[in-house]
Amino acid sequence: MAGEAVAAGAGVACEAVAGGVDDPAGGVDDPAGVAPAAGGAVANGAAGIDGDGLPTRGPQPMATSAIAPVMSAARGRDRRAMAQMLPSSPMKAWELDHVKGIRAAAGRPYHEFLSVPDLSAGLYVLEVGAPDLQQPHTEDELYVVMEGRARVTVGQEVREVSAGSLIFVAATEPHHFHDIVERLVLVVAFGPAEGSRRAGV
Repeated sequence: MAGEAVAAGAGVACEAVAGGVDDPAGGVDDPAGVAPAAGGAVANGAAGIDGDGLPTRGPQPMATSAIAPVMSAARGRDRRAMAQMLPSSPMKAWELDHVKGIRAAAGRPYHEFLSVPDLSAGLYVLEVGAPDLQQPHTEDELYVVMEGRARVTVGQEVREVSAGSLIFVAATEPHHFHDIVERLVLVVAFGPAEGSRRAGV
């Protein structure tokens, strides 16, 4: 009996070395016949025989539930989801004529087209002979004259301005445009955003 058991064991060992270890639970055959590591575990998770003589499974496929939406979007089956995964564009751009049209349709001299915490910008238009009724602001300002001719007073200083003039006005400094002889079109930038320094804002 003992001799037969030894012979049978030797035969199993030879088959394992020659043909690899088959995984009857649905795994992939191990053509290299990897031997179990100490304690019955198979090195590197490869398929083999554990300490109880039972077959072990090799590395399992990585769960795809987390990446399935990305793959789906990448294949074009969910373009909206893909757009949401992409970062928003760092650029915002406007055409002056388009902004002019929006301002004119609103019927107001000033139209703000940009506002972020540290900066805001708008288009300010004054017709010939029109009064500039603005009050000092709590933020610094930069005026860029796009069209027209006039004069501007900042504090006690007066100067003429025309297309291409740039005027900086410090926060709370009294200022206004006057003597407008050609329709004045100004791009105005506030830093930080207009009104953000007012009490309670």
